[in-house]
Amino acid sequence: MGTEKMSQIATQKVSYARAGIQMGLFFGLLMTIIFSFQAGRWDGGILPGIIAGTIFGTVMVWFAKRQASKMSLKRPDFGDEKIVLEGPANHFAGAEGVGGYLFLTDSKLFFLSHRFNIQNHELSIPLDEIQSVEASKTLGMVNNGLMIRRTPDLSERFVVFEHERWRDAILSAKANRTS
Repeated sequence: MGTEKMSQIATQKVSYARAGIQMGLFFGLLMTIIFSFQAGRWDGGILPGIIAGTIFGTVMVWFAKRQASKMSLKRPDFGDEKIVLEGPANHFAGAEGVGGYLFLTDSKLFFLSHRFNIQNHELSIPLDEIQSVEASKTLGMVNNGLMIRRTPDLSERFVVFEHERWRDAILSAKANRTS
């Protein structure tokens, strides 16, 4: 295995851990507040909140890693296109955050949902159709959102690990395509 691939795997493991900690802290804080109200004391929800956050963060990291390994086995055939970046993602289809895997090739952004969704689908966005890319916050709090504008009235929202890395990679692939 090449040094570049090993470095990419190490970076991905760090981003999984960081995302798990962020999700666990957010969920744990929310559960602490809920459990405190249920207990009728501000300190009544601290321990249950910490436990719930730890379990939630761990389960979400396990699930994301499991989906990533499954998708590496079921990778779509992109023909001559080169894969620039790939990773687990959620695509918002209406109100549902559809779980799956996102691929950036040298000519398109491609989302493939996994089978555990109500709205299973594929989405292919040619880089030429992308007008803008923004790293954003999901629910206004978590730094993992990615907004892709196709037209002034049509945009696609994703949740990804390392949203700024995705934004930069998409913009770079788009710039390389036009040059």
